[in-house]
Formats: sequence, structure tokens, C-alpha cells
Amino acid sequence: MQGKSRLIGLDFVRGIAALIVMLQHTFEASGHAVGDFDPFRGWTNLGQAGVVAFFLVSGFVIPMSLEKTGDQKVFWCSRAFRIYPMYFTSFFLTVIFLNGAFDARTVISHIFFVQEFVPHVKDHVPNSWTLSLELTWYIGTSVLFALSFLNRSRLLLVLVVAVSVLVGCLSWRYPQVPVGRYCMLVSCVIGLFLYRQMTGQSEEKLKVAILVAVVAVLMWISFRTVGGIPRNDLNLGTVGTAWALGYGIFFAGLLWGAQLPGHVILAWLGRISFSVYLLHPHFIALAEHLGIVGYPLMPFVIVTTAAASSFTYRFIELPGINLGRKLSERGYLRSSRRQAAKSSAS
Repeated sequence: MQGKSRLIGLDFVRGIAALIVMLQHTFEASGHAVGDFDPFRGWTNLGQAGVVAFFLVSGFVIPMSLEKTGDQKVFWCSRAFRIYPMYFTSFFLTVIFLNGAFDARTVISHIFFVQEFVPHVKDHVPNSWTLSLELTWYIGTSVLFALSFLNRSRLLLVLVVAVSVLVGCLSWRYPQVPVGRYCMLVSCVIGLFLYRQMTGQSEEKLKVAILVAVVAVLMWISFRTVGGIPRNDLNLGTVGTAWALGYGIFFAGLLWGAQLPGHVILAWLGRISFSVYLLHPHFIALAEHLGIVGYPLMPFVIVTTAAASSFTYRFIELPGINLGRKLSERGYLRSSRRQAAKSSAS
């Protein structure tokens, strides 16, 4: 029951994260984020808070997924079938409705989530920059697992702190260092430590506190050197409250998600959150094409995105997940049988 409650809590976190990212983007598209009324301006950024919460969840669930089978092929197979069906659905929606031209280089760069780094390649999947960081976390988790370092949390803590010192020094000298993105990956490690803590494998509270402090210091150094980020009028205060809100959402969901008000609806939204995350920019574009502006744009985008995401989860995401699971299980069973045969022969 505790494990089930924890999974509901994580879906609760995903649901809130998806909702507030969508709210931020629709609010900006409505024109009110920079207009006469903005209840969030000057104190937080909901979109950033949602992304932070998503990465904390990834830090928690990705090691759990890999260690559940202990098989790298199974892990990567399940991840591919979990992400690519919906990801390329979003890709082709852009191609079809926004006349997005593409060639082999565009497709290949999207397969590896590096399109924002490839010259003359347009990003056909809105919000996909987070997926390049997700892939980085997947690769890092796999490497640590292969080296038997994934469960050595003390060594991992020392490594992250050492790299963080280097990143802090570099950002002080070179303000263009992507400190925020690095801190997203540190948040993944915090999620990993919390996974160890919640499953009773070890005492990780001090390590979590240390890394939270590392994130706070790195963000302060980043703003101290850059003097704030002009885009979206972000400043140290808004970014700090956004990250604190993201962490607060994650901890609240992890500890009390199944008991919090609205957890059933939010857990459902969490299950379809990947579709929500990828589809809502398309419905923002549709609303603008239809001439829906101002406050009416927000309920239009939220309702249509929720309806479409329910459909795509049922008919695109779930079949992909189930196919990946079947292929993974068959490969895993064949591997187990071969090992059993070798053991009996010896």
C-alpha cells in the first residue's frame, strides 16, 4: 500500500507540474503575462517550478526503473517506447499544421534530442529542451549503474559537489555557463537520494540538504555574475521562489500526495502529463490561428489539451508502453532462460 501511495504521489506531482507549465505558457500567450494583469510577475515563474518538479520525479523513478530489471537493454527499450511515439506525434503535428519542413538531418537530430544545438535545424517539438536533459540523466544513470556507482551515494555526493564547485567557478568567469540546466541534473540526483531514503536503503537526509544548498548557491552565483536574466523579467527572487515551489510540490506529493485534496484528478493529469506537456503549445498555436486571444485563450487551451491528451495517452502512449514492456519482458525472459540453462548444464 505504501508503494502504491508513493506512485500516486508521484503522479500527483506530475499532474501539478504539467498544469502549472501549461498555465504559464497560456498566460504568456494570452498577453497578460506582460500586460495589465499578471498575478505571478515579480515573485515566481510557474513554468520553471513545474520543470523542476518533473526533474525531481525523474531522479526518483529512473534509477528505480533501471534497478527493477537490472538490464540495460530492457531499460533503454522501455524508455524508447515510452517517449518516441508521443514525441514524434508532436513532431509531425508541427510538420503538418505549421508547415515545418524537415530532412534527414532534422529527423536524426530530433531522435537524439539535440536539435537546438544543430545549426539550421528547427525545433519541431515544443519544450523539447528538457528531453535533452532527460537523455543526459538516462545516460548518466546507465553509466553509474554499469560501474556499480549508482548505489554508492557517498561517492556520488562527493562527485556532484566537486563538479558543482567547478561549474560555480566557471560560471563566475563565464556567465554563459548553463547553470540552471546543470542544477536540473543535480535535482535528479536529489531525487535519487530521496528514492534511497523512501525505500529504506540508507539515510540520505543530510545528502539531500547538502545538494539543495549546492543548488541555491549555484543559482546565486549565476545571478550574481549575470545580474539577472532579462527574458521574461526573471530575477533572483522569481527564480528562487520558482525552484522552491517546484521542490515544495515534489516533497508534498511524495509525502502526502494520496491524501491531498484533488489528488485523484491531479494523479489522472499526471498519468497523461507527457501528452499535456507536448501538446499544449500546439493548442496555443491553434487558438491564435482561430483568433482566440486574451483570457478566453486560457480555458480553450486547457480544455482542448486535456481532452486531446486523454486520447493520445490511450491510443498512442499506452500502446507504445505496452509494446516496449512486451519486447522487454520477452528479451529478459530469454536472457533468464539462457542463464538458467547454463547453470543447470554446469
